[in-house]
Amino acid sequence: MKRATSAVLFLAVAICQARADDGTFGPYLQSSAPASVTVRWRTAVPATAAVEFGPAGGDVRAIYEVEPREEHAVRLEGLLPDTVYVYRALSVEGETLVFSAEGRFRTLPAGTADAVRFACVSGSGWGGFEDQVAAFDPHIVLAASGSAGEEGLEGWDAHYSRGAAVAGAAPLYPAVGAGNYARTGLGGTPFLGHLNLFHRLHTLPGNEEWYSVRAGSVLFLVTNSTWYADPLRLSIDQIEWLDRELQSATDGKDDPLFKVLLSEAPAPGSGRDPRGVAEELWSRALIERLVARRGVDLVLAGHGTHTEHSARSGVHYLSVATAGPGGARWESRSARSALFFDESSRTIATARAAGRTLSVDVQDDAGQVLHSFSIERE
Repeated sequence: MKRATSAVLFLAVAICQARADDGTFGPYLQSSAPASVTVRWRTAVPATAAVEFGPAGGDVRAIYEVEPREEHAVRLEGLLPDTVYVYRALSVEGETLVFSAEGRFRTLPAGTADAVRFACVSGSGWGGFEDQVAAFDPHIVLAASGSAGEEGLEGWDAHYSRGAAVAGAAPLYPAVGAGNYARTGLGGTPFLGHLNLFHRLHTLPGNEEWYSVRAGSVLFLVTNSTWYADPLRLSIDQIEWLDRELQSATDGKDDPLFKVLLSEAPAPGSGRDPRGVAEELWSRALIERLVARRGVDLVLAGHGTHTEHSARSGVHYLSVATAGPGGARWESRSARSALFFDESSRTIATARAAGRTLSVDVQDDAGQVLHSFSIERE
């Protein structure tokens, strides 16, 4: 951010370029809609806050947050669908004014006929894909894992600082994963852990642990596959919610054309992550049949270190590997059932829903498209 005092105006580094351990990061976007979006950021000390915003080339107005706090969330409302806005976040720390560089974002489209662009990364970090994702100019970004939380506040600081070019321009929707529960449960494990820090730093729909987002013709359903952190709620309440959401998506009342589910747990495929066996088995037992029965088109995941596209019972499954090879390696089983399988590349997915076609590209960190597929609606 930039800082000013009553006596002198001077430039400082943007908040997203601050040290990764100083507790100051953002702004980043959350909970976007055709007519609204939430701007979030964090200051190292309690501060009042405001956001100046307006359509690109248009008049600027401001929304104020008068209660001093460290975690800021300012909701911008009354926006136009699929429109580019400029904004900057401001905080007053004592007698010092802190303000971000000017950012831009695009609101979500309102109609099913409007094209929607989205990108999916695995939550192990941006993996050097920040500029690549930003150049794609997605309406939203999906993060298929929650491992930024493993290092606590410093991890989220690094995550949002490193990905500022993306997170400050498109709302990020993360799937809760084991990393978000790190060191909060029994014996320092995720078992029976909590999500206090995750909730503090995010403004997501519903209860934030599982939620849905509608963007034009696409309904996104984000799930929490870390079932052992809260077995009853995640295995009963969450699954009942998912079934209701999918039923309502086919009731003939403004139904989405495409349904996309996001989860940390690896999709059914040819690999087995020794760290994620429990999530994988849970996903297969409770998710796989449900998404096939309710007509989900695409399931995205990102907990492993290989990339795979497969299709089962009419559902496409895609696991991306933004972190790529390394760490806990997957033990390869037969990949003969996979439509695409890659153990050597770091990858993201970019997708575009236009008309009655959902087109998906798998890209490596050089920008090369390794694999493409489309899902058609009659």
